[in-house]
Amino acid sequence: MKKLLKSLIIILVIFVVIPFALIYGFLYDSSKMKVTYDANFSQEKWAEALVVDSLDDTVEDEKVKFSITEEEINNFIYSAIKDNAEIKKYLTQLALDVRENDYLISASGKLAVFETRAKLSVQLSREIVVSQSGEKEALVMTIKNLTVGRLTKLKEVIMFFVTQLINNQTMDSLTQEFNIHFDLKQSRMFIYMDDLMSLINQTASDEGGMSDFYFAFLNDFISKNLVNIDFYSDESLTVEVNLERLTGNDYGEGDHVYYPMNYEDTLTKLKIEGVDKKLSLEVIKEALLVLMNEGSIDKDQCFDVSEYLFNGHKGDAVSNNAPACSLASIGINNKETYPGFNLIPETSLEDIITNSLTSFENYNVTDDSFDIAQISEADINTVIKAQDILGNKFFLSREVEENQNKLSYIALDNVYINLTATEAFLSVGLNLNGLETIITFTMMIDENNEDPQKLVYNIISVYFGESLYNITVSQETREFLFRILAEAVSDGAFSFSEDGKMTISLDSFINAAINNVDTGNPVYDAMYRNFLQNNADFSISVVGTDAAANSTVKVTATRRI
Repeated sequence: MKKLLKSLIIILVIFVVIPFALIYGFLYDSSKMKVTYDANFSQEKWAEALVVDSLDDTVEDEKVKFSITEEEINNFIYSAIKDNAEIKKYLTQLALDVRENDYLISASGKLAVFETRAKLSVQLSREIVVSQSGEKEALVMTIKNLTVGRLTKLKEVIMFFVTQLINNQTMDSLTQEFNIHFDLKQSRMFIYMDDLMSLINQTASDEGGMSDFYFAFLNDFISKNLVNIDFYSDESLTVEVNLERLTGNDYGEGDHVYYPMNYEDTLTKLKIEGVDKKLSLEVIKEALLVLMNEGSIDKDQCFDVSEYLFNGHKGDAVSNNAPACSLASIGINNKETYPGFNLIPETSLEDIITNSLTSFENYNVTDDSFDIAQISEADINTVIKAQDILGNKFFLSREVEENQNKLSYIALDNVYINLTATEAFLSVGLNLNGLETIITFTMMIDENNEDPQKLVYNIISVYFGESLYNITVSQETREFLFRILAEAVSDGAFSFSEDGKMTISLDSFINAAINNVDTGNPVYDAMYRNFLQNNADFSISVVGTDAAANSTVKVTATRRI
């Protein structure tokens, strides 16, 4: 009996105690990564800060910079799992250490009756990945090492068994929703850069508003190699968009070419902390901060108040755009008389046509055609600058601390069109928190246009900066811009369509020109007016071959046969 008992004890020791002791000895690890958490961390505020702060260096460094620190990543992870009781049963800590050339992911948890810790070392890189569909750029994560408790270099062992049981296609199918792919033999997973940007754009579209606008161009910038990703410096993951090449334009500066908005021409001033400052987008930003910090407005009111500060008072005593709050703290005591920038002469196209009328003194009633007006390109641009698209902007805000906020902005603050007989070049100034970047729309006259009273152009290409850099936008971004223009520019004289057409239409203004015929002789005026109203057809055309010169839009009356 004693021998049997002794044998059972030996068997128990060999098959239970020793294995358990070995498992305990090899796997037990109660240590955790040393991390300091912020009890007040908010995922929403962190996301706001990431976007707002990304525009801090646009003027000085000509860059948009997203920077996520190790501390922020760990606070984000902690806030995501701290209140999940099911996860906390098994996972006591999940944290990350950004090291010199890799990331160490640490997971501490409970395994049966004892604690253990797994440490996964991974490297992130941006590489060209060769697949069956060709070569594409991807964000790659490569597993370098895996440690569980005191067992090191487990990656090779685990990956050996994984590759025997599972193939890349099976793993791809498990993550197909996020377009993540696997290369198990190389111990890595990756996502193609265009899929990554589609995922970001989809998320931005779900958020709507400023995010949709903000992320619209990122994929294009990546494809043009304007984006640099630094995975390790300063214990941070940093994404930089180089804006330097986006600031030039093909038409220089001058009287008849694209020119920046000259805010110095305005006489309007706001009072910021007791100092009078000429109105500009920067000063509007400062004024909004004053109003936000004193509690007069919140971030949801920034857009409406900024529209008022930019455009001035519109409306009457019954209905107007003046904000309800007091604006005395920024120097506006009478909201009804506040003028805004007031940089654009309030000249209508009717007035321009009237001023551009060709003299009727040499008109012969037997002529088959007669040019009734010649409108300068500069006058056309005066009308374009009065469109609602100018000053179209949004402000990004975040709370730094109580009663202290921070703002950044993106604004369409300038527009200029260069015309020739067959082409048009529309340059739009996109102001990124003080840095002016240029988007140019290249257009060709629509040969299929059957309405002689309209100039219809097909948008051929859209690009940033100077054309020599070839920073063209994708089809998705083109469609986004067309939609924005179609919504913002719908005046009777100018309109855009979502299918990429721009139309200059003068038919509604020709009557105004006819009614302003004045030769000094009422009899002749009546005769000319009768001819133009009842016996003439009209057409418009552009005279000029040099995009950088001041072309002329000609209105011609042709006798009906």
